[in-house]
Amino acid sequence: MHNNDYLKIYDSQGVSEDALLAQISGNDLPADFEATNENGALTFVFRSMTNSPTKSGWHAIIYEQQIYHNVLFVVTDEDENPVTGANIVFDGYLLAKNQFDVPLVQQGEYNCSVTGKYYNDYFGTVAVEDEDVTEYITLQFKNETYNVTFNIIDDQTEEPILDATIVFDGELLDSYFVENLKPRTYQYSVSKDGYITVNQTITIDDKNEEIEVRLKDYNAIKDVEFANVILYPNPFSDVINLKCESSLVKKVIIENILGQKIKEIYLDGKTSFSTQNLPKGVYFITLERYDNESKTIKMVKK
Repeated sequence: MHNNDYLKIYDSQGVSEDALLAQISGNDLPADFEATNENGALTFVFRSMTNSPTKSGWHAIIYEQQIYHNVLFVVTDEDENPVTGANIVFDGYLLAKNQFDVPLVQQGEYNCSVTGKYYNDYFGTVAVEDEDVTEYITLQFKNETYNVTFNIIDDQTEEPILDATIVFDGELLDSYFVENLKPRTYQYSVSKDGYITVNQTITIDDKNEEIEVRLKDYNAIKDVEFANVILYPNPFSDVINLKCESSLVKKVIIENILGQKIKEIYLDGKTSFSTQNLPKGVYFITLERYDNESKTIKMVKK
């Protein structure tokens, strides 16, 4: 470049002497320059005293730097329970089922919507600026509510049981009737002394529900069922399973071939237990009921 030629670079959209970054002439080599103004613009001004700017050999390579961020949706209902199966539309694109994150989002403002089977539709915007975004959305239940009625029956006599204990969605009921339930899935348990406890779930959708629960008399079935309890597999490796009513066996005692107690496990309603830390060999597995009756089965760990 001729010594009288020069290149000026401005950090602005248009020429502004206050935004002059550099003036380059002679054999000076230009550096990299980055726009910091709100328009993201650089202005290049070339002056040639020889009137031959096209022969100078100067050129500029301009890169548009894209900044990306992640957007995470946290979707809950009015009771602060996570909403699974929600449909999220972000910037016109439907996310995959149960996908709550959007990667590589450029800066800007985006429309979004969230819908769910039991909830009113949500519409809003997400502003992505200079960091990752976590968008908290609370879905409002639809106005409809429903009722549940329990019918508790003795499984052997077919007679109604009027004094069972029901725990519904963590709350102890004082009757066999629950009202004003919003559509979703609830857990419940039904128990009575002398009977095997029933633990179940019910999904309230779009109508009132009546639940029939048949309680089995523990004393009527325990001898037959306990005699038929199966432990499997045999030989076993890391887990032993029980084939029986979950509340029939209170605990398991594991002894080695010499009759030495190795382990004692309270099942608490579970129908399997871990044997991962047992070395290979022959074991005697004793099952003990809540009335302290027991039976012993010989098993082998491979």
